[in-house]
Amino acid sequence: MAFETADVIVTPEYFEVGGRRWPTSELAGLRTVRGPFDRLTVRAVAASGVSLLAVFAALSFGNGLQGLGPATYVVLGAAALVPMLLGVVGNRTRPRVWELWGDYHGMTVRLFVSDNERQYGQISRALVRAQEVAKLGAVRAPVSSIDPYSM
Repeated sequence: MAFETADVIVTPEYFEVGGRRWPTSELAGLRTVRGPFDRLTVRAVAASGVSLLAVFAALSFGNGLQGLGPATYVVLGAAALVPMLLGVVGNRTRPRVWELWGDYHGMTVRLFVSDNERQYGQISRALVRAQEVAKLGAVRAPVSSIDPYSM
């Protein structure tokens, strides 16, 4: 039982990513951590939100919204949607990364990082299965699947 991609190998004996190799049986406390939001997306949303607040503050010192034409309302509506659209588009084009962390000889180490949720899920599940196989002592199938009457 082995799982292998371009730069990741998972076997019951070891877990290898990018040239680093850890014995599967010595990894403990596996956990998932989501990385931070992309800095560019956060800054763009913050800047557009501040500019929107500045527009509304400037309008509040004037006549208010009563003397504005319909085109101005369209522009204000678009300005209100810009921060939300930037956040959605930025989150789609620059997603948060998925990180697999674990304990190895008393140290917490980052084992694997991916921005692809599907790839991350496959590799983390493969590592959990490899640890289970290693604990079973190379028994590939669970004991409950063995048919005692087939002898």
